Amino acid sequence: MLKMFSIAHDQVVNPLPSGWIEPFAIGDLARASTEYTYRDNGGADNIARLHSCFSELTAHYWAWKNLEKTEYIGFCHYRRYFNLLEIPQIHVQQLVAQGSPEVLSFLNQEEQKQRALQILQTSDVIAPRQSCLPTTIHDQFYRNHPAFVWDEFVRVIEQVSPPWLSKYLPWFDVAHEIRWFPVFITRWEIFEEYCTLLFDVLFLVFQRIGTLAPVEGARFQPTRYPAFLAERFLMLYFHAKGLRVYGAQLVILQGA
Repeated sequence: MLKMFSIAHDQVVNPLPSGWIEPFAIGDLARASTEYTYRDNGGADNIARLHSCFSELTAHYWAWKNLEKTEYIGFCHYRRYFNLLEIPQIHVQQLVAQGSPEVLSFLNQEEQKQRALQILQTSDVIAPRQSCLPTTIHDQFYRNHPAFVWDEFVRVIEQVSPPWLSKYLPWFDVAHEIRWFPVFITRWEIFEEYCTLLFDVLFLVFQRIGTLAPVEGARFQPTRYPAFLAERFLMLYFHAKGLRVYGAQLVILQGA
């Protein structure tokens, strides 16, 4: 069984039609509406109060702690979906489309789910295709975010993560490839281990650094540093585990 969620923090223009992807409300949307079956502020164990800093990770945490175990689990975003039924003439890494009912129906059709299950027979994870950075992952973070946040992140991984993971930290200093956005589909066992490792690190980093003030006009708001760190941690986890990652086309919706 595959449980797939589309995470939204804001009211969508065109609701997701019935299909294999289920809506998941976080942040203000979860607080303002009770119509969603899945919300980051439900259940006995949640971190909805941290949404302004942890972003979509509040949904990941909720699923990890509250969802009944399923064979496969996945997450996309109300503006970012996987297209696993690729159009032969269009091989781009990311495809921009209007968030119309027709496009949403295409992305949420049963054939997409069946293709995902087929891919997962030979791959451990479905994730966005890699992007090549002009510099290393370490240097890219330094250029766009507070350096002390990265330094504390690395320090905490060295202190609390198992050696099989922390020994790969130098990889950040040589790798130029990254998979943007916290969207993926994988087996529950992988998701569970990833969340255990990730939140052990992020909670300690957040405890030490605290909440950072927003910066007007900043593209990458310092407040959201835990979410930005999680993107990099996911890459480290993939690499350290030697997971077979299927790079899928991502559809970026406009007007959604």
